[in-house]
Amino acid sequence: MKTFNNLMIFIILFGFIACSEENDSSLIEHSGTIETTNIILSSQVPGVVNNLFVEEGEDVKLGDTLAIIDHEKFDLQLAQAKASLSAAEAQLKILKRGARKEDKKRALEILKQAELNLNQVRTNRERMEKLHASKAITEKQYDDAVTAYELAVSKYNEAKQNVDKVKSARPEEIKSAEANVLKAKSSIGLIQKNINDCYLTSPLEGQIVGKFIEIGESVSFMSSMFKISNLNKANLIIYITEKELALVKYGQEAEITIDAFNNKSFNGKVVFISPEAEFTPKNIQTKDERTKLVFAVKIDIENSEHLLKPGMPADARIKQ
Repeated sequence: MKTFNNLMIFIILFGFIACSEENDSSLIEHSGTIETTNIILSSQVPGVVNNLFVEEGEDVKLGDTLAIIDHEKFDLQLAQAKASLSAAEAQLKILKRGARKEDKKRALEILKQAELNLNQVRTNRERMEKLHASKAITEKQYDDAVTAYELAVSKYNEAKQNVDKVKSARPEEIKSAEANVLKAKSSIGLIQKNINDCYLTSPLEGQIVGKFIEIGESVSFMSSMFKISNLNKANLIIYITEKELALVKYGQEAEITIDAFNNKSFNGKVVFISPEAEFTPKNIQTKDERTKLVFAVKIDIENSEHLLKPGMPADARIKQ
C-alpha cells in the first residue's frame, strides 16, 4: 500500500512539472527599449523669431502656440491687397451699373464738339488742297492743314469710343474686372495664410524633446524648429526567434514591466510582426545573440499618463 501511495505522489508531481513546463513554453519573454513617435515641426515661412513659449522637456497640448515669427511685412502686404480688392470691386460695380447720367451727357457733348471741329477742319483741308495744287500756299501751310485734319479725326474717334463706353460696358471688360476681383481675393487668402503660418502651433499632445531656435534668430522656409514626442502611445520593439514566430499573432496582448516603476505592469498589444528575418541588432549585449536570425515584433503600449519615456528599458511577456 505504501508503495502504491508513493507511486501516486510521483505521478502527480510529474504531471505538475510537465504542465508547468508546457505553460512556460507558451510564455514568450524578451526585453527592449521604450520608443515613441517623434515629429519635426518646421517653419512654413521665412522670418525672425519674435516669441518662444516652450522649452525642452515641457508638455504641450494640441493647438498650443510654441513660437511666433515676425509677420510685419505680411501685415503690410495684406493692407495693400485689401486696398487692391476694394479698387477692383469698385471698378466692377461701375462697369455693371454703367456710367452716371451726367457722364453720358458730357460724353455726348464732347462728341458733338469733336464732330463740328472735324467738319470745319475737313473743309479747310479741302480748300488748302486746291490752293496747294495751284501753288498759292507754302508746303508748310498745306502740311499744317493735313495735320490738323488728322488730329481732328483722332479726337472724333476717341470721343465716339468714350460715348460707347459710358453707354454700356462690353462683356469682356466685365469679365476682366471680375477676374481682377478674384485675383485680389486670392492674394489676400495667400497672405493671410502666411500670417497664420507665423504662429507655430503643436499638431499633437506630447512633449518638447528638441528646440532648435532662439528668439531673434532668422529662419528660412522648412527650417527645423521643434522636435515633439507623442507620449500618448509608446511602443516596444522586441526580437523573437523563428521557433517563437508561430506563437505570436497580430492583436495578441502583452504585459510590459518597467524597472523604473518597480516592475509596474502596462498593457500592450502586438501591432506588427516583421515578415523578414534579420540579425539581432548590435545593441544586444552578447556576440552569440547578435549572430542569431530573429524577427522584429512591435508592441503598442497605452501611455495616457505619460509615465513611459523614450529610452526606458522594458520587459515584455506575450502569453498564449
